[in-house]
Amino acid sequence: MGRSGEQHHKEAFLQMVEKKSSHYFLLKIWDGRYAAFWGQGFETDHCIAVAEHYIDESGSPFAFLSANLDEVREFINREEIKLVNQYPFIPDPNIV
Repeated sequence: MGRSGEQHHKEAFLQMVEKKSSHYFLLKIWDGRYAAFWGQGFETDHCIAVAEHYIDESGSPFAFLSANLDEVREFINREEIKLVNQYPFIPDPNIV
């Protein structure tokens, strides 16, 4: 895929972003649901999958998917706290 295609997918992905924490994007996706997306996935084919509105049976490429915004926020908060506890050298997260 050429650079213009990659940029197009990144722009489409970024239009779904509601908030960014230290390690996750909180997205409002095309069907109205909310999703937690691991930040490192932005530079991978997972970003392209989101931009192309792909979700498999397990909810991948998302870390968590729900119609309830608060559930997704709680998931991100829990995961950010786990990361800080496991890896105390990581700076404090920007909890959503």
